[in-house]
Amino acid sequence: MRGPITDKTRIIHILEAIEEIEKYLAGDTEIAWKPIRGFRNISIHEYFAVNFHLVWEIAQNDLPVLKGEFSKALASFRE
Repeated sequence: MRGPITDKTRIIHILEAIEEIEKYLAGDTEIAWKPIRGFRNISIHEYFAVNFHLVWEIAQNDLPVLKGEFSKALASFRE
């Protein structure tokens, strides 16, 4: 049977949790979630309003940037 949790142990756990939150926040700040969500909503719910030229531009120009940002974010979770 384990003894009672000490204040020192609680403080260590709190600090570890804060560090995890900081890592999570630091990893997502460069990802533009709002435009990604907006594009998804239009492409799914307003199919006839989709500008296919814009989709092509996004695939050619923005997708490689997003891939890099998501790769960095994923790597921060592995640390």
